[in-house]
Amino acid sequence: MEHKEWKGKTDGLPWMQQTLIRMMRVTGVRFFYFIMALVLPWYLVLRHKSYLAIYHFFRRRFGQSPLRAFLSVCRSEFTVGQIVMDRFAAHAGHHFDIELEGDDLWWQLNDSDEGFVQLSSHVGSLELTGYCLKARHKRIYALVFEGESSTVMKYRQTLFEANNIEMVVPKEDMSHIFILSAALRDGMIVSIPGDRVYGSQKTVTCDFMGGKADFPLGPFLLAVQRQMPVLTIYTLRVSAYRYRTFVERLDYTPGLNSREQMTRMAQKYASSLELIVKRYPYQWLNYYEFWKE
Repeated sequence: MEHKEWKGKTDGLPWMQQTLIRMMRVTGVRFFYFIMALVLPWYLVLRHKSYLAIYHFFRRRFGQSPLRAFLSVCRSEFTVGQIVMDRFAAHAGHHFDIELEGDDLWWQLNDSDEGFVQLSSHVGSLELTGYCLKARHKRIYALVFEGESSTVMKYRQTLFEANNIEMVVPKEDMSHIFILSAALRDGMIVSIPGDRVYGSQKTVTCDFMGGKADFPLGPFLLAVQRQMPVLTIYTLRVSAYRYRTFVERLDYTPGLNSREQMTRMAQKYASSLELIVKRYPYQWLNYYEFWKE
């Protein structure tokens, strides 16, 4: 078990988020869990479309009854809200215990001259991962998708810089691919979400949670072209102020051509993600109809 502390500045954040962080320095995070429980019903009403996606997730993938699936949605939304609040609590300087499993794989690659790809996912809290796995000899190039205001994005960049992380935003001219490829060539770390397509035309269909789902081909194409090591990283909430990080290496399959290798690697990632989602179903941040059937 490792005890981690991190405290961020609030300069540049929207006033509401600045106020939240400052209040957490005084009241703690549990008070905001209570507030979330009060507003959760209204939140579900206002976000009906995302509610249906999560509801179908519990109904179709876990075979739950309508009532139980509804209760699972409520628990899921509350758990995700706790994870978001924990992120602000980290900014406010609160302590988190983060248990690391398989992190020796990460440190071994970090200390080598070889670059590698780390696959992130929308489950748990990837941001807290960055506070315990700080690159010592390499820079992390993290592919992020703009979905927040420019002010928040600039603030995130400031925070990432403090942890030797550079944000790479996808461009229509695909120039971000050259940045990531050059980073791997120079022995750096490339972090890419492996579970979101984001309109990409290059996808691969994998078996996932008893159905078929599309995963982006790009992360696996980038790794296979250069035969780079690939790690999966998940950071899951265990309890208040306590998280667990899992690191796993996806091995290449001998004797396959590049296309087969990419497809096999994508399926290995999907199978790895499935184990995590089944173990922590309420931390799966999925707000659209993920499956093809």
